[in-house]
Amino acid sequence: MDYKAISFSAGVALLFVFANILTKKSLDAGWEWLMVVVSFLAVAAFIAFRSVCKNFGLAVASGVVDSFLTIFTIAVAIFVFKESLTAKQYAGLGLLFIGLYLVR
Repeated sequence: MDYKAISFSAGVALLFVFANILTKKSLDAGWEWLMVVVSFLAVAAFIAFRSVCKNFGLAVASGVVDSFLTIFTIAVAIFVFKESLTAKQYAGLGLLFIGLYLVR
């Protein structure tokens, strides 16, 4: 995979993460309408994921997108929701970065 493909895969993961954040926000009273936005984001994300799969195969595309999805979700949890990680979890995050480098 080249850097363009990895960047596009990261964008797909960001779409999924953004949809997840909006889904959580839609649980608040008066924000139920956000699920309409989430529906469109989810469809866009799956269409983009289809494009990645078409070009790179399901195994590689899924692994890369899922790795970015995990990394971005952890970043949101730490910086937005002020959660903390254990040493083992940081080690797992490091392994994700190593795996992304090796897939490249």
